[in-house]
Amino acid sequence: MKKYKGFILVLLPVVLLGTAARARLGDSPLSVFLIKGTDDVIEGYKIKLYLAGQDSTVEAVPLTSEQKKAAGDILKQKNKNNLVDLSLQITKSPVVIGASTSDDAWPAVLGGGIFPLFKNDQENEFDNLNWPDRIFLALFS
Repeated sequence: MKKYKGFILVLLPVVLLGTAARARLGDSPLSVFLIKGTDDVIEGYKIKLYLAGQDSTVEAVPLTSEQKKAAGDILKQKNKNNLVDLSLQITKSPVVIGASTSDDAWPAVLGGGIFPLFKNDQENEFDNLNWPDRIFLALFS
């Protein structure tokens, strides 16, 4: 009986915290700034990821010619720090993703599942996420 009591005392706070966190995640979306494109066409997007089951929203971000030039340089260099700085100027998003591709496909980290993260075809994508964040977003966004 004692081992069940300890288990319940540990499990109950975890369940309560999980329930509260899930409710809070529904109120506060994760804001992501995505720059994708090639030299010819650079596009910016602000994505709001609701991690508690709601649909995410995608909003095109108009970029000035100067911002497009800076974004093109960032994509060529795969410079995370400059991408964060550009994001702070435009959308103030804490998460940034760069994809130097002309494909219509979204980066694998945005709901692509876990297996594309481990393929070698992700060399055109970079972000400021760590591996646990990438896996969480790939599975739950």
